[in-house]
Amino acid sequence: TVAGIQDLVITDHNGCVFTLNTVLTQPAQIQVSFDANYLVGCDPLEVKLTNTSQEQYLSSWNFGDGSTGAGTETEHTFTGADCYDVNLEVTDVNGCSNNVTYAGFICVLETPVAEIGITNTDLGAYDAEAIITNLSINADSYSWNLGGMNDYDYFEPGSHVFPSYTADHFLITLFAYNDNGCLDSTTVLVNF
Repeated sequence: TVAGIQDLVITDHNGCVFTLNTVLTQPAQIQVSFDANYLVGCDPLEVKLTNTSQEQYLSSWNFGDGSTGAGTETEHTFTGADCYDVNLEVTDVNGCSNNVTYAGFICVLETPVAEIGITNTDLGAYDAEAIITNLSINADSYSWNLGGMNDYDYFEPGSHVFPSYTADHFLITLFAYNDNGCLDSTTVLVNF
């Protein structure tokens, strides 16, 4: 049955027929909309999505990465550098529904992976040298701290002699940045 003027025919158990001319109306279509606290960010990107539609009885989400969710507000962690199409389907108390997809709504930027290579992590007074290499990927700039001493902004320290009798251990830290503004860090403990 479609909206408009319809004849409603009623037949009772005696066979009497009554015809009633009536107007059927269709409810207005649900206007679906949503928003997110972050649209772009580094991998992994945790996003809070909010149904901003006037109707919020049932909210079903498709995050565009094979995952789904439910609720007026939901949180999802997007992983993998890509832009994701997000879909929201809203159903009202009468069972009417509508949905909208925002193409490329959430964009996850590639995050570098910081990694330190070191030849020796157990040093002594007569063997205080280690070769420190940068094994990071997807990074454009670096910052090193070699255990409380000065910070260095170069690709890798290479051969480094740790000062004898100043500490029991040194914590080497590498920060790897990329041009997206994303950051990763890692540490290696060198025992003396």
